[in-house]
Amino acid sequence: MATPGRLRQLVEDNSLRLDSLSTLVFDEADTLFDRSCGFMEDLQAAGVVPRPASNPQVLLVGATMGEFMTGKLSRKFPDLEKVVMPTLHTTASSLRTSFVDVGAGDKIAEIINLLRSERSETAGGDGSGRTSTIVFCNSISSCRAVDHAVNDAGLSAAVVHGDIPANVGSILP
Repeated sequence: MATPGRLRQLVEDNSLRLDSLSTLVFDEADTLFDRSCGFMEDLQAAGVVPRPASNPQVLLVGATMGEFMTGKLSRKFPDLEKVVMPTLHTTASSLRTSFVDVGAGDKIAEIINLLRSERSETAGGDGSGRTSTIVFCNSISSCRAVDHAVNDAGLSAAVVHGDIPANVGSILP
């Protein structure tokens, strides 16, 4: 697994070769192949677009593959076959999700308030008040800021992002 920029770097540094690649998966393909996102240049420079010389099977995964994007990708990958799975992006029935739009407000303070609220709601179960919550951030610096603020607020948190080496073992409590 790699981001387009990291993949490009590994290929350019000769740390990764694609000549024996058998399967190539593009998750969030609708975003990766949207020129306005800037990933296309990295994918082309890494040699994965149009397709590596090893001619791997290419899987494009995306939740929002509209007709425009499907047509665009069909031109890049002429043998593209669209497979639709209605259950691909469904949420497990035991998982509770929420989206909170805080606008221009203090997002980190809102996260801390939500975590405290969740903790107090579950305190009646085993008495520990422990819950597991995942907060998605859009940058490493945001991950770090939320991690520090949550821990400073006395709540337990573990941060996971691309700058953490893969060999650190289990970091989750």
